[in-house]
Order: sequence, then structure tokens, then C-alpha cells
Amino acid sequence: TWPLDAKWPVFAGHFPGAPVLPGAVLIDWAVQQLAQATGLSFDCAQAKFPRAAQPGDVLQLRIAPSATGFAFVISSDEAGAVIVASGVLTARSA
Repeated sequence: TWPLDAKWPVFAGHFPGAPVLPGAVLIDWAVQQLAQATGLSFDCAQAKFPRAAQPGDVLQLRIAPSATGFAFVISSDEAGAVIVASGVLTARSA
């Protein structure tokens, strides 16, 4: 899980008055978590952002093997029903 602190500076500039966590930060979190678990490097092959991650959200990350790499889903609820990002991570070639 990852609680999003409303005081985090990234929210001040993205976007003033309506803060959201940039999609690149969400992807980086998924990539870093999978890299830490496997010892490999990954790239994002595909991503969707159906809902913005906002200050105060507590994000959940789920990763599972898929036909083309590893599928990830980031949700803002424990049940995984409110998806803020999803996609596919692929291992980086050496």
C-alpha cells in the first residue's frame, strides 16, 4: 500500500486547485516494486489511467504474470474496485 500525503510537493504543481498524482509516478512505483521483487529491470509497455489518484488516497498495487509480461493494477480502495492505473510491464532486455 502507499498512502498519498496531501503535503507531498508533487501535488502543488500538478495541478494547482485540483491536485492529482502524475501517471508517470504511478508507473514508476509499479516498476520499482516489481524490480525489487524480481531483481530485474522493467519498462511499461501499456498503461491506462481511468481515475486520478488524489491526495489522501491509499493506493493498493497488484501485479500478476500475464502473456506479455506482468499485468499491474493500482487501485485506491482495498477491494480493488476503484482503479487509478493499470497496464503491462515487460522485462528490459540485457
